[in-house]
Order: sequence, then structure tokens, then C-alpha cells
Amino acid sequence: MKQLLCLGLLGFYLSVLGAQTVDVPKAVQQTFSKMFPAVSSVSWDQTGEEYTANFIENDYFASATFRKDGKWSKTETLIA
Repeated sequence: MKQLLCLGLLGFYLSVLGAQTVDVPKAVQQTFSKMFPAVSSVSWDQTGEEYTANFIENDYFASATFRKDGKWSKTETLIA
């Protein structure tokens, strides 16, 4: 039941983020693609000069944050 609730909240969260348009620098996109080659659906958020990718990997919700020069800052994974 918890997993179903988490997936529902995740779907809502991703749909809200998908409505926003973020101009992600090419260096950030390249680093993300190298680190997470299997991820095909990603939504981006920008806070200051950092860009956060929100995605699902191996059935877990995850986010990875990068600086505008493409350098990786952190990755977080939600485990229900």
C-alpha cells in the first residue's frame, strides 16, 4: 500500500515538474546521460545555478543534482 501511495505521489510530482520548462546546459545533460544511461524519462528543476534531474531508476524515485558546469553534486534515492 505504501508503494502505491509513493508511486501516486511521484506521478503527481513528475507531472507538476513536467509543466515547467528548464533550459538545462549541455554539460549537465551530458554528465547525467553518462551517469544514468538507462534512464529515458527525466524532468528537470533549477534552483539558482544548480540543476536537479528527477527520474525513476530500478523502480526507485531518484534525483541527481549538478552544477551548471556539469559537475555532479549529489544523488538522492527514495526507498519506500
